[in-house]
Amino acid sequence: MRIRFLLIPCLMMSILTYIFESVPQQKEEVVLTGKYNAVVVYDVHGIPTISGDTYLDVMYGLGYVHAQDRLWQLHYRRMLSQGKMASILGDDWFEMDKYLRNAGYLESARNIVKKMDSRTRELLQTYADGINYGVSKLSKLPIEFDLIDADFPTWTILDTVAFIKYFNLLTSNELYSELMKQQVSAVFSKNITAVLTGIGHLRQYHPEQSIISDLELKSVGDLYQEYQEYPSEEQYNREDDFIVKDAEIFEVNPEMGGSNSWVVSGKLTDTGYPILANDPHLENLMPSQWYLVNLVMKDNYIKGGSMPGSPTIPVGRSKKFSWGSTILYFDNVDLYEEKLKRVDGKLYYLFKDEWLPCTEFQEEIDNLGVKQTFTYYRTQHGPIMEQFYDRKSHQIVRFQGNFSLKATVYDDDYCFYMTLLDFQLGDDFKKGLEGFKCVTTLNQGMVFASEKDIGFVPVGKQIIRTGNPDSWGIPKQGWTGEVEWVRFLTPEEHPIIINPEKGYIISSNQRLFTRNVKYYLSHGVFSGPRPHRIDVVLRSQKNISVKDTMDLQNDLVDQYPKETIQVLFQYLDWNNTKHKQFMNIIGNWDFKYTLESTEATLFAIFELYYIDTFMYLTQGWKKGYDFDSFFFKNILGFSYNEPWCNNTKKSATPCLDNLRNSVDKAIDYYGKLTDKTWQNHHTQYFPHTAFENEFDGEFNRQIPHVGFRRCVQNSKTELVLGSSLGVGGPNMRAVISMKPGDQAYFMIDTGQSGNPLSEHYDDLMQKWNKDEYVTLGTSSVDIE
Repeated sequence: MRIRFLLIPCLMMSILTYIFESVPQQKEEVVLTGKYNAVVVYDVHGIPTISGDTYLDVMYGLGYVHAQDRLWQLHYRRMLSQGKMASILGDDWFEMDKYLRNAGYLESARNIVKKMDSRTRELLQTYADGINYGVSKLSKLPIEFDLIDADFPTWTILDTVAFIKYFNLLTSNELYSELMKQQVSAVFSKNITAVLTGIGHLRQYHPEQSIISDLELKSVGDLYQEYQEYPSEEQYNREDDFIVKDAEIFEVNPEMGGSNSWVVSGKLTDTGYPILANDPHLENLMPSQWYLVNLVMKDNYIKGGSMPGSPTIPVGRSKKFSWGSTILYFDNVDLYEEKLKRVDGKLYYLFKDEWLPCTEFQEEIDNLGVKQTFTYYRTQHGPIMEQFYDRKSHQIVRFQGNFSLKATVYDDDYCFYMTLLDFQLGDDFKKGLEGFKCVTTLNQGMVFASEKDIGFVPVGKQIIRTGNPDSWGIPKQGWTGEVEWVRFLTPEEHPIIINPEKGYIISSNQRLFTRNVKYYLSHGVFSGPRPHRIDVVLRSQKNISVKDTMDLQNDLVDQYPKETIQVLFQYLDWNNTKHKQFMNIIGNWDFKYTLESTEATLFAIFELYYIDTFMYLTQGWKKGYDFDSFFFKNILGFSYNEPWCNNTKKSATPCLDNLRNSVDKAIDYYGKLTDKTWQNHHTQYFPHTAFENEFDGEFNRQIPHVGFRRCVQNSKTELVLGSSLGVGGPNMRAVISMKPGDQAYFMIDTGQSGNPLSEHYDDLMQKWNKDEYVTLGTSSVDIE
């Protein structure tokens, strides 16, 4: 008994020693000296202020704090983006490694490292040096490294470039959208496919919603052109629409990454100065995708959200300017179905009646020490992809056929790093925005503000194609040559919007242009519910304040059902007790997904039952933004009989039957619930990047949460009966007033540290959940 008694304090002492050694001790002041000199001071939340004379000094410090607080995240991002996860975690990651090596962007990353200019090289190398110095000052690597017996190799410039390439591929939403549309077209006619997937503006819920209006487009160049229907040889036959093809379909989840950003002119604010807001929506993870930092230089500063792995602050404020960034929904990828054959061991592809040789490239993949070399092939369109990564299920799925991938990610473009930094440290607003025209690969919509101006730039080049625009949104027949890339928009054509007449700019994953644009540049690109809601609110406000902006950033209204619910009620039966109960409950709803809302729970249950009656459509797509647009437009133009409606009972009005039966089932399920509040049926989930299913989930976090995927306060929700999980949402929030002396307000979703043993691993999560903010400085201030 005495021995056992003595073992307990010894074990506790060992645990405390391990925690002390593996979690960096954030002293009052850390002085970095050598080639670069910086001082690091942490606040109570573990947010650092890094002071130095030059931007290289503070970027060295940024590398240092990223290594101290997010070392496992750096390692994970490096190994994942370069297809090396199996080398540390084995079989579970082997197929993912094969997919990423097959994607072929590493060749472009290596080319960039060889050819980049001296200023960019100096920036990235300084950041890498800071990371490596930060690692050298750790007493012990974070616990994840011990769990898999791994070390941390020296960080290099390639590690940063490859991570940004991977991020660009991951956020190329049209890749997943094309796969989804292909599955729909496998069972339905072209006409029905276009209706279901929103190909063409008029098939969408609110076709007028775009970042750049017709008036603004007319003012910036020669891109405006009245829309003309593309001439098509095919004539649609309504009877053909009801013929469902016998085809095998596989699950495709076009889970769209997204964000909100908007900027309001001083003529609409209470201070007379612009206000900028931004909340990126990536997957919620442990640790957060973002890391808050305050960089102070001799004559300037940059404060905001950084992404560990890159020496950039994509969202933030400097002395003169503020900026925000969202994923831009435009078509920057194309999938081509290819005809292949082998001759004498060589692989050939068909193009315009000629068999051309594929180019080969090889990649060696390490699976826990067992190395295999794989040979991959390219056509003139791009690498022939054997499989793809399904972002919602996190599974690798094999293609049914031979498809090559053409994408802007393969361009050897690296100008974004210095372009962003030069803007942040500059003093010429228009010149700074013009600089972003050089960027090819990033598909970002960026908003900007100074003390007197607001602006917008699409960061990433727009593609001009040949062929029928209706066919751009689905995989093309690569052998015909009918749909090919012609060129990018020239710098002279590339639009920049400064101080639009309406007084605000919204970039929240909607289409860039209306349909009145040359080259059909917006054809098939949809606009989601969030920009629509933001626009509705901004049009109704005057003297907009920082508090108003925070309230809008955390807005919980679902605008789509708010606008359509009375139409839906028209198709229900007031003599039916369940229908009457449904209308009485939903009729009193404020359309907000608050924790206490019971109406939100009922509508979500109804939506689940109703969408399951739409036949031959993948489950993932039926819970996404594309489907939302179709779903609510379908309510406004309701038809009693359509080919997608489940009609096993051979009814003359299957769509109406399905709608009414879904209400019946929803009321039955809702009536059995003990706790009907949204918080009991919706939680936000934060899995650990690599150890989600290990150690009884100790590294994961989960909290009751507000919102839904269609709310500005976004929660990408996996709707299921029971408890629905929010798996993505605002990883960071920023609200920035450009009035001299005003603060910039920020918040991230979990905490500053990536170490599960640190007090800062999740200490910001509850503040984030309560819609609170912090300011960035040597002593942070919490804002409720």
